[in-house]
This record gives sequence, C-alpha cells and structure tokens, in this order.
Amino acid sequence: MDVRLDKPYYDPYYWVNARRQGWGLPAGKSHLGPDDALIFARSRKGDNDFGRARRQQILVLAALDKVRSRGVSGLPKLLSIAKKTVRTDLPLDKAEDLFKVIAATDLSKVDRSVFGPTKFARGTGGSSFELRIDVCREWIADNFPKVRPMGQWPEDLPPPPLVKDPIQPDRLNPS
Repeated sequence: MDVRLDKPYYDPYYWVNARRQGWGLPAGKSHLGPDDALIFARSRKGDNDFGRARRQQILVLAALDKVRSRGVSGLPKLLSIAKKTVRTDLPLDKAEDLFKVIAATDLSKVDRSVFGPTKFARGTGGSSFELRIDVCREWIADNFPKVRPMGQWPEDLPPPPLVKDPIQPDRLNPS
C-alpha cells in the first residue's frame, strides 16, 4: 500500500531482523509491503506514541484506499483473507453495503486527530501526559452525532439502564 509523509521518518533502534537495525522512509510517497507496513505501525523510537498513533491512522486510510481501488469485486478475496484473523458480528451479506459507505467517503476530509500534546493533553513531567478531558469531550461532541443514524435503540426493547459516568459522576449515561 502507498503512504505519503510530510517529513522523513527514521527509527535507528528498530530491529528489522537479527542482523539489521534501523528503518525509515523518506518524505513523500512510499510503497509499503506487509513487513514494512507492520514496522511503520509498530515502530516507536523514531518519534513517540503520539507519532505512532498518527502513522497507524495513515495506514488505516491507505488500506481503505487500497480496498476502494480494487472495487467491490475484490471483496471476496479480501474477506477470505480476513476470515483467518478478523472476528466480527457483521453479516457477510452487509459487506457490499459497508463497501458503498467506504467508497463514498472523501478520505482527504477525514479528521485524523490524536489526543496528544499540546491541544488534547499536557505534560506532567518526563514522558507522562494527562488528558485535558474538557477539550477531548468538546472534540467528541463536535465530531460525533448525538444520535447515530441506523444506531437507535430498538423500539421493542426497554431503554438501556442509566449508569454513573466514571469521569463525571454527577452525570448519568446510558450503559
């Protein structure tokens, strides 16, 4: 799959194999095979955990782009591969509907936020951080609908019980 980086990435400490240490990519477009994609997702010494989360988002979007480029006819092969490692309760007959959603999504407009410094977290010393819960909650409220389409509570079931919010105990949330 293809990824595009604004700046080069290099992890001098990543052991690629028993004889080779150090791995990286230049700025710009790079094609990653399975082994390099895994290194790109797992490497943690070239920047930090927040950078790793951003690289993982890049990979997810690149994977979506690859699935879209193969079209709906590529789904059977993909699903047979995924069946060995992915567990889901999504019925197989809904795969085409899910593909339609992915195909219609403008990946250039996907918000790839990472809840890290300095907007979403503040340093507490060394490499420790504390989330700014108020800022995180505001981002979630701004970016997720209050009621999810097709995700309403079934009419024939009683509503879910209310439970105390562990972060704000004075609030009640459906469980």
